[in-house]
Amino acid sequence: WYRNMVAALVGMRDQFAKVGTDLILVPIPMRDQVYAAKFLREPPADGVLQPYWLKFQHDLLSRGVEVVDLVAPFTQALEMRPFLYHAHSHDGHPGGDGAVLAAEVIGRRLKRYTFQAPPPVYKLEPAVLRLPTTEKLYFPGPPEIPYVRVLEMDGQPIGENHTAEALLIGDSMVTAPPSGPNGSIGAHAAHQAGVAMRYFKRAGSAHALTYHLSMVQDPGFFSGRRVCVFVFSASCLTATNRPWRFEPFMDHALRR
Repeated sequence: WYRNMVAALVGMRDQFAKVGTDLILVPIPMRDQVYAAKFLREPPADGVLQPYWLKFQHDLLSRGVEVVDLVAPFTQALEMRPFLYHAHSHDGHPGGDGAVLAAEVIGRRLKRYTFQAPPPVYKLEPAVLRLPTTEKLYFPGPPEIPYVRVLEMDGQPIGENHTAEALLIGDSMVTAPPSGPNGSIGAHAAHQAGVAMRYFKRAGSAHALTYHLSMVQDPGFFSGRRVCVFVFSASCLTATNRPWRFEPFMDHALRR
């Protein structure tokens, strides 16, 4: 199972490389990865709480696949950013603070690129996410959660740019509603990096994303992308009931 996962991610990198697109993996940490240290009387002497996480990064990096580690920044931000996760509940989606923090890290990485298009201009606006009555039964946190949303300068939601040089793909972490409308990782990453983006999301399907990419019929979908950021829940790295699969999606696209 683990070997299949590594092979699928290496294969994804190789497929994007065929059209000159870099691939960057961004697993969104699970809650227990971030909060684990708070429940230990004696942390490990070497400070390593999750050796499997280090192994995953090492195995991918040694094969030339870039992995952005969000565990450290999320852990360090626990005291300063109370809404890293949605509504202080079991929900693993990022809250307003988590979406912004993840986007800041992604943005710093993407700023290493020189994009051809002029940077888009967006504005930030504070907002409040009000939990539906049905959800309040499950979320012990406050019913109103502050977040920051990203808007066009005229106040409209930022639109998707079909010719963007950056592609953001993944599961529901890409545009997770718990981060607030227009306050998702995708929206904030576009703002932080100063680059327009195109998105591709298949909720709950990070492990099968190459299959979904192989179903894309738009012949220009993969054209002109300088970089692809793959954002997904880190739970996919340990969910043995969801085996990773690989489809040569770019080969299919090139044949079309």
